[in-house]
Amino acid sequence: MVTTRRLGDGEPEYAPFVVAEPDPTKAAQLVSRVLAPDERARAICPLSAEAIKKFGLEPGQFTNRWWE
Repeated sequence: MVTTRRLGDGEPEYAPFVVAEPDPTKAAQLVSRVLAPDERARAICPLSAEAIKKFGLEPGQFTNRWWE
């Protein structure tokens, strides 16, 4: 889950990501590499390998940022 801000001074937005990484800390680090300084990534729930496969992700990949 990524916490970001809307344009201007809006309330925080919460954006889900799917990350093909079993370690929650590493998953958050992977996503954090593409975030702006005021955005924060944190792992909130593990997904099964079958669920991740449905997204077509290879190890270390994650879904795109939906707000761009």
